Amino acid sequence: MDDETIGFVKSVLSDFIGITGQPVANFAVVSLRSHILLDYLVDPADAATIRDYIDIACLSGLSGREFLGRAEPYCNSDCFLLYERRFDSMTGVRAPMFRRRDNTPFGPAAGPAMRVHVPVHAAAVPRASLDESFFRALASFREIVVTSSDSERWTAWQEAIYCFNQANTDNESMSEHLEWVLMSSALERILGAPPNADAVAKRFVEAIVPERPQLYFDLAILRDWVREFYRLRGDFAHGRIRSRKLRRWESWRHLLFGAIAFPLLTKALLEREKAYVFTENDHCQLAALAWMLREALHASAAAKSWHQYVSDQLSLIRRSPTAS
Repeated sequence: MDDETIGFVKSVLSDFIGITGQPVANFAVVSLRSHILLDYLVDPADAATIRDYIDIACLSGLSGREFLGRAEPYCNSDCFLLYERRFDSMTGVRAPMFRRRDNTPFGPAAGPAMRVHVPVHAAAVPRASLDESFFRALASFREIVVTSSDSERWTAWQEAIYCFNQANTDNESMSEHLEWVLMSSALERILGAPPNADAVAKRFVEAIVPERPQLYFDLAILRDWVREFYRLRGDFAHGRIRSRKLRRWESWRHLLFGAIAFPLLTKALLEREKAYVFTENDHCQLAALAWMLREALHASAAAKSWHQYVSDQLSLIRRSPTAS
C-alpha cells in the first residue's frame, strides 16, 4: 500500500481496540482484485463479494481446529468478524448507519461511540490460520457458479456457510439451542434436503463419502448421528428449551460432531464438483469422526484429543499394504 492508503487504513483502525485497551496491533486487510474498498460509494456487488470471501475464510479457519484439549490451532468465527465503516478521504471515518427494529435509521456520534472492542473469546486466540487449499477451492467454486447461468446455486452454499459460521462463535451469549438450529440448518441447506431427519441423513451419507475412500469408516453410525442431530433440532426450533426426545449422544458432543462434519461435507461436495481433492488428512478426519461417534457411546472409552483420533487413522493408512 502507498503512504496515503496506509494513513487511511490507520485512521480506520484507531477505533478498533484490542484486549490491552490500545488500538489493535494485528489485523487482516481484505482487498478485492488488489483494491481496498475505501471509496465513499462502493459497488454493492463488490461489498457482497468481500462478505462471501470473509465467510469462506472463516469456514477455512474453522475446519482446521483442534478439539478435546487446549492444543492449537484453534479459532472461532468471531475472529473473522466484519466491521464496516463509511469512509472518504475528505471527511475521514464516519460511523455506519444502523436500523432500529422499526426500520428507523440512526448512527452514533463520532468519538467513543465508534469504538469497537475485540471480543474476549476472539482475543484469546493467538493466531487464526486457514486451510488454504480449502479456501482456494471454495473461492474458485464460488467464482465459477456466480458467473454461470445457474448463479442462484451459490445462494444455498452461501447461506449454509453463513449459518455454520454463526453457530461457531464461542460467544457465551449464543445459546446452545440457537447453535443447534443454525448448524443443522447448514447441513440441510447445503445438501438441498427436504426438512426431515431421514431425508437429511440419507443425503448426508450419500454426499460425504469421497470418490476414493482411503479408509474404512462406519456409515451407519454417521447416519444415526445426523438423523438424531436433525431430529432433536425440531424442539429447539419450535421454542422448547428442553427436549424430551431420547438421545444417544450428549448435547455438547452433538455440537462438536457437527463442527467437524460440516467442513468435511463441504469438501466432499466440492470434490464432486471437481473443485477439490480429498487430502490424506481429510480421509483420516472422516474415519476419525465415525470412530469418535462410536466411542462416545461408551463411558469406558479412553479420553483422547481430536488430533489423536486423526493420528490413529493416519497410522492405519501408513500401515496399509497399498500405502506408498
